[in-house]
Amino acid sequence: MSDCEEASDVVATTRNNIPEPEKENRPSPPAVIAGRSRSQGGGRRVTPTSFTVVSDGRSVVERVLPNGDFYVGCFSGNVPNGSGKYLWTDGCMYEGEWKRGKASGKGKFSWPSGATYEGEFKSGRMEGFGTFVGSDGDTYRGSWSSDRKHGFGQKRYANGDLYEGWWKRNVQDGQGRYVWKNGNEYVGEWRNGVISGKGELVWVNGNRFEGQWENGVPKGQGIVKI
Repeated sequence: MSDCEEASDVVATTRNNIPEPEKENRPSPPAVIAGRSRSQGGGRRVTPTSFTVVSDGRSVVERVLPNGDFYVGCFSGNVPNGSGKYLWTDGCMYEGEWKRGKASGKGKFSWPSGATYEGEFKSGRMEGFGTFVGSDGDTYRGSWSSDRKHGFGQKRYANGDLYEGWWKRNVQDGQGRYVWKNGNEYVGEWRNGVISGKGELVWVNGNRFEGQWENGVPKGQGIVKI
């Protein structure tokens, strides 16, 4: 079996590459449900793990694989290691740092749709701090874990809405602030992508409601200020 054939076999096992981070449905003013994220599809790690390459004395190699994929960059121990670029036939591309055959460190991943992620990777996944720009213009800048928004981050929606706060497995969870483009604002707790817990809704005209929320609607008694 040739070197390129072996590389092609390995990449074929990782064909389901990093999926575009899921889009959250936006809450409608004055604030009800921020929307649950749909379940995430399977992902392809950026890990062509065993490009068996016979060294010819060069530290940088260039290979077109039998399946049409392309890699150019540094190798060490027969795997990508250092700086390199990998282009899949479906149009996805990763360019950045590699460690022992997996994307690790700083890099940029782009999808055929035009969406991009630029930031930190670990073991072939988006992990750490990074910025995702969706094909629809939404932008998220913050923490990631296993290809999902996780930790503190800020998301600017293409329609002008803004959320900044805590995320858990790709949805808002914890303390957060949501500002609609019309100026209405909610500050408080979220659970599983929905306004739930203690929080305050402030309308653009200055009216306020402070109290408990459940599944995006007020629950029990609260304080209304007009």
